[in-house]
Amino acid sequence: MIYILHFIYSFFATLAFNVLLQAPKRVYILNATIGGFGWIIYKYLVFITGQTVFASMIAGLFIGLFAGIFAIIKRIPAITIYLPSLIPLVPGTGIYYTMYYFITQDLDKASAKGVETILMAISLATGIFIATNLVNILNRIYRIKIKRQ
Repeated sequence: MIYILHFIYSFFATLAFNVLLQAPKRVYILNATIGGFGWIIYKYLVFITGQTVFASMIAGLFIGLFAGIFAIIKRIPAITIYLPSLIPLVPGTGIYYTMYYFITQDLDKASAKGVETILMAISLATGIFIATNLVNILNRIYRIKIKRQ
């Protein structure tokens, strides 16, 4: 039940950022669904493994794969899909707590939270990078097969 609530919250957060980022209206629901499932994958993997960095990378990989596939299908740039879909995964609380610990002079917690936040951001970017390249390779293979026929 808790995962359904998490999906609903992240769905509407992604939907709101679609409007804010001026994504095409025809992909609002698609982006929100991808963002919701990306968040569910992240939360589930954190629950199972306890590792936020690994969960961020797998969720970023999922979002990147589906953004790339649907960008080809819808004939729009992939960034219009994966940018709003990544919003629930952005480590905003990590940045907040890093600054909070710096202000309160708790440098051990600040450095630990800062490193974790940076690693989460890098893992999201890595997941998107891998997925984008994978989709591009598969798209080229598919186009080469079509030309040969």
